[in-house]
Amino acid sequence: LVEAMKIRLKIYGKRHPNVGASFANKGVLHWNMGDFDKALEYYHQSMQIRKAVFGENHRRVASSYENMAGVFKERKELDKALWHTQKALEIRQSIWKGNHPDLAVSYKNLSSLYHLKEETQTALQYLAKAEKMWGDIYGFNHPTTAAILDSKGKMYSDLKQSSKALSYFRKALEIRQSIFGQNHPATADSYAALGKMYQILAQSDSAKYHLQQAISIRIYLQERDHFQLMN
Repeated sequence: LVEAMKIRLKIYGKRHPNVGASFANKGVLHWNMGDFDKALEYYHQSMQIRKAVFGENHRRVASSYENMAGVFKERKELDKALWHTQKALEIRQSIWKGNHPDLAVSYKNLSSLYHLKEETQTALQYLAKAEKMWGDIYGFNHPTTAAILDSKGKMYSDLKQSSKALSYFRKALEIRQSIFGQNHPATADSYAALGKMYQILAQSDSAKYHLQQAISIRIYLQERDHFQLMN
């Protein structure tokens, strides 16, 4: 990455989209290494280049804000993460006037941050926007819709609304089974979520069944992956 960035700087100069992409890639690398200060530094440099090239209201600038928000989220600086996520949303709203996956992603990210801040009602409002938009674009039977439903289940569980939580966890499981089949990590996650919910409700038989399903799937996947590595 360092060499690629040097080459691009030499060829294009600093004010070029490819150079901005190189800085963003360096940000990803340092984020994955846990070096959040360096990640923010490179993401900020990438954003400045993108603003100079494209102007403020561009989807790549929105992505830069979102990247920085992700780092602030990792650092538990939730107010800064919210500010940057909101900036990304504002730019996307200025670009996309109707439904668009980028807008749905922004709504989902805002929901996640408000959930972490324990502002669950606000989180649910943004999640409802993400769910509707994602459904309008891709239909109900989609992995991201399942993930949104799973998140709604967790939020309603936090609010002690057990029946709603169970309903959303079941819907997420149904979608994941229809898309991925039984033996998939996401399907196992849905079984585990339902099992834990039934534990809270002191429904031991249902809890045991769903948790055992989750365990069985995970054992199967581990054995399959081990067998593939051996061959």
